[in-house]
Amino acid sequence: GGKRGARYLAIPSMAEHSEAEAWQALEAVLADEEESEAAQMAGRPFRGLASFGPEHQDRFFGREVMAEELANRIRRHPLVTVTGPSGCGKTSLLQAGVLPRMRDHVQVLVRPGAQPLAALERRLGEVIQSKTGGADPRAVLKRDPTALGPALARWCRATEQGLVIVID
Repeated sequence: GGKRGARYLAIPSMAEHSEAEAWQALEAVLADEEESEAAQMAGRPFRGLASFGPEHQDRFFGREVMAEELANRIRRHPLVTVTGPSGCGKTSLLQAGVLPRMRDHVQVLVRPGAQPLAALERRLGEVIQSKTGGADPRAVLKRDPTALGPALARWCRATEQGLVIVID
C-alpha cells in the first residue's frame, strides 16, 4: 500500500484527527531541511559533536575565563597538558578559546595520527621555516629527539617569538 495520510491521537482524551496530506507536508519539510542544513549550521552557535576551530571563535562563548586562565598558564610554563574525557571540549577550548588569545605566539597545530613524530617533524618544519627561513627542526628531531626542546628554546630567543605547540 501507499502512504494514506496520518491519524493523530491525543492522549489521554483519545481525540482523533485525520490528515490526508500529512506525508506530502512531511516530505516538503524534510526536503527543505536537507537543503538548508549547512546554511543553518553556519549560523548556529552549537555545533553538535563537531569541535570549534579558530574560525568559530566568534561563536565560542561561556568559557572565556577558562580560556584566558589557560592562555596565561601557557605563557608562564614551558609545558602544559590539557586532559579530559573524550568530547568534553578540549579541542574547542584550545582552538577557539586559547589560541586566538595567543596571537603573539607562533602556533603549531599537530594531529599526530599513526606516525606522531613524523607529524610533529612535518608541522614544526612547515611553520618554523615559513616564519623565519631558519634552521629546520626536522633535522634536529632526526638527529637527537631530546635536543628538540633546547633547539626550539634557542629559536624562540633568537627570533624573539613565543611558540605554542598543540598536539591534538
